[in-house]
Amino acid sequence: MRPLILVATGCWTGMPPETPKPTSCQIEERLVEPAGRAKLSVRSLQFADVAGPFVRLDVRVTDKTAHAVVENDKVVLEGDLALEDLPLRPRQLALHDQWLEVVEAKGRAAIGGSLRLDVELPSGFEPSSTSIDLPCDRLTFAVAKRPERSHDLMLRRGHTTTLYLRPGTQPIAKWTAPKYDPDVPSEDVAATELERAGNYIKVRILGTNDVVAWVAAAAMEPVSEDLYGGLLGSEGGGLVRSIECPHRVPIYVRADGQVTRVGTTKPDANFLTGASRAGELEIQLGGTSLPFLKRKDLQPCRYP
Repeated sequence: MRPLILVATGCWTGMPPETPKPTSCQIEERLVEPAGRAKLSVRSLQFADVAGPFVRLDVRVTDKTAHAVVENDKVVLEGDLALEDLPLRPRQLALHDQWLEVVEAKGRAAIGGSLRLDVELPSGFEPSSTSIDLPCDRLTFAVAKRPERSHDLMLRRGHTTTLYLRPGTQPIAKWTAPKYDPDVPSEDVAATELERAGNYIKVRILGTNDVVAWVAAAAMEPVSEDLYGGLLGSEGGGLVRSIECPHRVPIYVRADGQVTRVGTTKPDANFLTGASRAGELEIQLGGTSLPFLKRKDLQPCRYP
């Protein structure tokens, strides 16, 4: 009789196969003031758009869908949640990967016991956003209480520079300031100086979410707090500002590369302002191109 030969096609280790990690994330809040609103739906039909503060906010994210129980001083509701309208942040504000402070992020998908977040980067970044995964038990919907924010430096107009984790080493991202265009009002990209080391400056770049990084000192220039204070200070965007001057102020227009004086303001007249630049402040007069005032003429003007 010929012997029976067994051929093994696999290897038995004595261990059961690894159990897949559950793809769900549970966040439970009590007495929370969120940065956004809870929009609830059933079978894709939105039936509620509820503002906080919330007595109770329980959210369960499974894969890419979210379900919530919401309670405020008027209602208790349950339904599918539009997660992108209810920003998240870490419970403790700290630098993620030593350079990114997450204040308002959008939840996208549950991955194991973590939630993938889309994080918007400050103005001028390339790319403009990034994604990070954070454990669900470290996340909250509560709006962050941030100290008053100010900035004293701006990236030179039309300049692109590299941001570093250490002075001149470990590049993080590219940072670009828009070129000057009189027909396209835009905010300057600005920062707060934290530290200097040789030819580099450590800065906090302000935005919905902040970045702390090193940048070449030659790429930066000072800005006036009178003109720039508050432009990036609100959570999630710029403030509409106005100006009043007790005296006449010359008004200028830049066209075809030349600056022309076109008139003056009247004493105590109020004007909505546009973009601020070094030495200039745009005002809104209803045209498609915004005229501007010169900074040297703006003392002692008021910013109501």
